[in-house]
Amino acid sequence: MKRRQFIRLASASASGLALHSPVSKLLAQPTHPNVLFIEYDDMNDWVGYLDGHPNTQTPYLDAFAQRAVQFNNAHCCAPACNPSRTAIFTGLLPSTSGIYLNNQDWKDVLGIDYPTMPDRFQQAGYSNVLDGKFYHGGLDVPAWDYIFPLFNYHNMRGADPFLPMHPHNGLNQPISGTAGADFFWGATDVSESYMQDYRRKEFAVNILNGDMPEPFFLAFGLKSPHFPDTVPRKYLERFNLSEIELPPILQNDLDDIPIQGLSLIRQSLHNETVLHKSWRKGIQAYLAAIAFADEMTGQVLTALDNSPYADNTIVIITSDHGLHLGEKRHWRKWTLWERAIHVPLLIRVPGMTQPGAVCDHVVSLVDLYPTLIDLCNLETVPDLDGASLRPQLINPTVPTSHPAISSHSIGKHSVRSDRYRYIGYYPDGEELYDHQNDPNEWYNQADNPDYADIKAELIQWLPGN
Repeated sequence: MKRRQFIRLASASASGLALHSPVSKLLAQPTHPNVLFIEYDDMNDWVGYLDGHPNTQTPYLDAFAQRAVQFNNAHCCAPACNPSRTAIFTGLLPSTSGIYLNNQDWKDVLGIDYPTMPDRFQQAGYSNVLDGKFYHGGLDVPAWDYIFPLFNYHNMRGADPFLPMHPHNGLNQPISGTAGADFFWGATDVSESYMQDYRRKEFAVNILNGDMPEPFFLAFGLKSPHFPDTVPRKYLERFNLSEIELPPILQNDLDDIPIQGLSLIRQSLHNETVLHKSWRKGIQAYLAAIAFADEMTGQVLTALDNSPYADNTIVIITSDHGLHLGEKRHWRKWTLWERAIHVPLLIRVPGMTQPGAVCDHVVSLVDLYPTLIDLCNLETVPDLDGASLRPQLINPTVPTSHPAISSHSIGKHSVRSDRYRYIGYYPDGEELYDHQNDPNEWYNQADNPDYADIKAELIQWLPGN
């Protein structure tokens, strides 16, 4: 009955109607707080509070960071959408689940009965709302009480399919290869209200403005800033092209990278971007897409603040993985370096977290499922790979129990501690970076005897060891 009731309520919200339910609203129990989980697609650490890029404009995220715990050393489990998102919602690393690729369906590997995060919420009596992209594929439909319609999030404009085709405003021609089909950017003059993320935002706002059955788990997934970065013109115009700073580059950066690491680099994309004099244009468009996502996020957070749920709703904001924009002569994701792995992570738990607290200890997105199990008193799931972040939410100076493990494919893994990143390639090839002295990962220390003990310690965490 509750599912049918909620679908009716959500449908009214989607059409902008007031929510008036004849059924009494379920009372939230203190042990079951609501959850608003906001996830971006391909957003790296170019947000203001992380000082990720000097030109970035993220006022809403920066303001929320002052109300939440900032996990400034957070890392995804894989530099691709599907394995990263699968790790978040199953609590299993790719090396445990076997899910490394975007075309794998987690249900085919783990089985339809595997208890995912939304499953556990639903079993605890939560109303589950999927608003946008959360899974990359293999959608666990029964676990959601309502799914806001997903348009094709890979279509050319990030807007509805019926809109007129927009020309390639970034590169003069599409780039060949598997990564080139959506690798362009520019401004669109269609109404902002046609953009997918705008419509998803409107749905989330209407849900929060309505008479929601509690407790609820609202998953708000934005497409932005995933390429193609074609955004409403006003966002692009916020960034003066001549003032855009290019990422720091070391001329001989690739000289000490093993061949298996070099094989991950899509240098042709970078060469084409430079050839068409579009490097700054690409960064400008990516920053504009981040600004657009920030605006959508701010409106949802404002709706929550003005709702009766504000004091009983956990908020988590993160991204599935990062993105290269020319660093190491690479564009897009799919590497094991910091640029593709480091992500924003903000968590606010009413009554628990101190506003503006900062945790500099390394955390992994695989920790989010056990954290929510802990905070929301959900049924436990045995043998999860992560650990609850409750200790760090209470006291951000408490060290975490494990490094962040990220995987590209079988035999290609990264181990990130508070200070160091080790990358191992099977059967040979390795990298080691000291982030205290080398935040750009320019100098591979894997063969430096001064780091032998550090390397040996990190190798122990490689999957299979």
